[in-house]
Amino acid sequence: MNGLLAQATDEELVSFFDNTWHEQYRFSFGEWIDQFVRWGVNNPVTSVIGEIVKWPFSTFFDLIMSNRVGRDSITTIPWVWVVIAVFVIASFTRNTRIGLACAGMLSVCGFLGAQYWEETAQTIGLILVSVTLCAIVGIPLGILSGRFDAIWNVVRPTLDAMQVVHSFVFMLPFIFFFGIGNISATMVTMVFALPPLVRLTNLGIRQVPEDVVEASRAYGATELRVLTDVQLPLARPAIMTGLNQTLLLAISMLGIAALMGAGGLGRLLFRAINNLDLGLAASAGLAFFLVAVVLDRISQTEAQDGVGLLTKIRQAWAYRANPAGLLEVQADQALEPEDDTPAERQSPVEAPERMGLLLAAAGGTLAIVSTLLAWSSNAGLISSWSRRADEDLPGLDFSGLSASGGSWFGWFTAILGLFVVLAALRPMFSMNDGILRLLSKGQGVLLAGIAAVIAIIWVWNTFIDTDNSNDFSILPTIALVMFIIAAALIVIETYLGGTPRLGADGILIAGIAMLSIVLGFLWLQPSAFISEDFSRGIGVTIALVAALLVTAGGLVATGRAPYGPRRPLPVEISWGRVIAASFALLLIVGSAIIEGDDDTSSEFGWFFDARVESLITPEFLEEMEAIEAEAGDDINKQLAAAQTITNAYNSLENGETIVHTGFSEGGPQLGWLAVILSGLAVLAAIPAAGLLGGGDTRRWQGSVLMSGLGLGIMGITMAFMISMIRVADSPKVLAGIGAFLTFVAGFVVFASGRSVVNEFRRRKVYRDVEAIEARAAEALLNLDEVDAATVPV
Repeated sequence: MNGLLAQATDEELVSFFDNTWHEQYRFSFGEWIDQFVRWGVNNPVTSVIGEIVKWPFSTFFDLIMSNRVGRDSITTIPWVWVVIAVFVIASFTRNTRIGLACAGMLSVCGFLGAQYWEETAQTIGLILVSVTLCAIVGIPLGILSGRFDAIWNVVRPTLDAMQVVHSFVFMLPFIFFFGIGNISATMVTMVFALPPLVRLTNLGIRQVPEDVVEASRAYGATELRVLTDVQLPLARPAIMTGLNQTLLLAISMLGIAALMGAGGLGRLLFRAINNLDLGLAASAGLAFFLVAVVLDRISQTEAQDGVGLLTKIRQAWAYRANPAGLLEVQADQALEPEDDTPAERQSPVEAPERMGLLLAAAGGTLAIVSTLLAWSSNAGLISSWSRRADEDLPGLDFSGLSASGGSWFGWFTAILGLFVVLAALRPMFSMNDGILRLLSKGQGVLLAGIAAVIAIIWVWNTFIDTDNSNDFSILPTIALVMFIIAAALIVIETYLGGTPRLGADGILIAGIAMLSIVLGFLWLQPSAFISEDFSRGIGVTIALVAALLVTAGGLVATGRAPYGPRRPLPVEISWGRVIAASFALLLIVGSAIIEGDDDTSSEFGWFFDARVESLITPEFLEEMEAIEAEAGDDINKQLAAAQTITNAYNSLENGETIVHTGFSEGGPQLGWLAVILSGLAVLAAIPAAGLLGGGDTRRWQGSVLMSGLGLGIMGITMAFMISMIRVADSPKVLAGIGAFLTFVAGFVVFASGRSVVNEFRRRKVYRDVEAIEARAAEALLNLDEVDAATVPV
C-alpha cells in the first residue's frame, strides 16, 4: 500500500509543463498496428482476401514476366522483339517518328551488355504491370468520382492520405502481408502513383462544359452515351496527362521497389550504391534514363514534346495534389501549332541560295565517293592503336569505310555527305500531298500487320502451346521485314514532308561537322609501333576538299536563305551561350592536360593501353640489355640481373598502363584540335548571344556555327572511341575518360546553339495573295462602274 501511495505521489509531482507528462496517457498506436498486422497474417479470412488482392498482380506478372520452362517472357525473348513492340506501341499512341526514335534509344541499352538488357526488359515489365493496373483502377474510379459527388467525398481524403504518408511507412505492411519481391513492390508503387490519375480523370470529367452535357441529354442521349461520346472525349487530354504523371511517378519509385526485392535497373543502382561501384552506377543510370525517356515519350501529349524529362518528373512531384495547376503549367508551355494550310508554301529558292545548295550537294556527293577510296596505306592509322596486327600491312590500301582505313571517321563522313545531298535537294522541289498520304497509309498497314503478328505469337506462346512453335516460325521473319519497311517509309515521309533542318542551316551544321571529322583523321598521330611505310591515301584528301565545298555552300546558302523565328527571340543578351562555350573550352582543356601522379595513372587520359606487348618498348628492351651487359661474366651479378629483369617483366604483367592525354607526346593528340574547335565556338557564341547586334538573323547564324562546331567535336571523339572498340583485340586497350569529357563538352556547345536554331523555319508565302488582291481590285473597279452608271446627268 505504501508503495502504491508513493507511486501516486510521484506521478502527482510530474508537472503539466514537463516533457514526460504525456507518458501517463501514452497511446500504444504502434503496438495496435503490429497486433492488427499479425492478426491479419494469421487469420484465414484475411489470407483469402490477400490472395484475392494478390491475384491480378500475380496474373499480370505471369503473363508478362513469367520464366516458366517452355514459355517466353519479356526477359527471355530476343531483344529485337522488345524493340519492335515498343516501336508499335509508340507509333499507335503517338506517331511513327516517335516510335522509331524510341526503338533507337531502347536499342542503346543492349550495347551496355547482356546484364543491362535483361534488367532493362524487367524494368519495362515492372512499369507495364504497375501502370496497367493503375489505369484499370484509376480511370474508372476517376470517372465515378467525377460523376458522383458522394464517391468523390470518400475518394478524396483517401487520395490525400496516399499522398501525404511516405512510401516507407506503408511499405512494411505490404512486406508483412505479401512478402518481398515484385508483387509487393508493385503494390507500393501503385499506391504512390495512382492518385494523379484519379484526380485528373475526375477533374477532366468535371471540367466538361455543363451546357454541352445538357444539350446531349436534351437530344435524347442516354447517360452511357453522354459519358462515352461527350465527357470522355473532352476529358481525354486531362486523362492522358494523368496517365503520364502516373508513369513518371512509377518510374521514380523503382529505387524503392529495389529495396523491396524487385528486379530491374533499380536493383543494379541499389547494388552499385552498396558496393560503391561507380562504373555500374553510371551504366545502370544511363539505361535507366533511356528507359524513362522512352516510356515518357510514349505516354506524353503532343503539347509536352518540348518539355524535358527531368522537368516533367519535378512537375509530377510538385503537382501531385494539385492537378489543375499542372494543366495550367502545361498549357503555358505548349507552343502554337504551325499553320500548314494549303493556302501557303515555303519561300522559293532564289539564285544565290540555289548556288550554295548545289555547291553543297556536289561536295556531299564527292564526300561519299571519297570514302570508297584509300584513306590508309601499308598500315591502319586508327586500328593500329588498338590492334597490333594493323601496325604493319605492307602493300595494302584501305578505304574510308574499312576498319583499317578511315573506320568511323569515314563512316561519319559518308553519313553526313548523304545528309547534305538530301538536304540540299529538298528545298528545290515541291511535293504532292497525295504521296505523303499514301506513305502514311502504308505505315498504318504495316503497323497493323506487325501488331497482329506480335499478338498471334504472344497469344500462342502464352495460352495455347509452345511445343509446336515451329508452326509459326515464319512469323517473326515476316514481322521483322515489315518493321524494316515501315522504318524506311518513315524516313522517306520525313524527308519528303520537309523537316526544318533540310536546308541551309542543316547543311552548314553538317558541313562544319564533316570538316572537323576529316581534319580529325588528318590530325590523328600514328601509334609508336606503326610501320614507317604508313601513309594517308588520296581518299582523305578528296574528303577534305569535299568538306570545304559543303561548308562553303552552306555559308552561301545560310547568308541568303529566307529564314525567320517562329516567335521573337528575347531582346536581352544571351550570356548563357557564351558561358556554355567557355565552359566547354575549359572542360576540353582540363580533360586533355590534367594528369595524375604515378598512383592514379592520369585518370583523365584519352588513351589507355595495358597490353604487355605494348609496354615492351624499344627503350625498355635497351634498358634490359644494359642490365644484362653490366652483369658481365660474374655469376652473382648475372643472377641479380636475371632477377631484376624478371621483376621488370612481372611489373608489366601487374598493371602498368600506358596513358596518353589529349596533348601528350606519342598520343593521338586530338585534344589540340578539340581545343581549337571549342575556341572557335566561343567566338561563334558572341554573335549567337547578340553581342554584335544584327537582329535575330545574326543570332541564328552564330548559333548555326556553334551547333556545327559542337557536332564536329562530338563526331571526332565518337569516331575515335567507336573505331577503337571496333577492332580492339584486348580489353586492356580503350579510349579514356578524357575523350568522353570532350564529347560532353561538344554536346554542351551543340545543345546551346541548337536551342536557337530550332526556333527558325523557312519563311512562307501565301499562294492566294495575288489572287485575293486581283479580286479586290476587280471588285473596286466594278463598284466604280456602278457608281458612274447611277450618277444623274
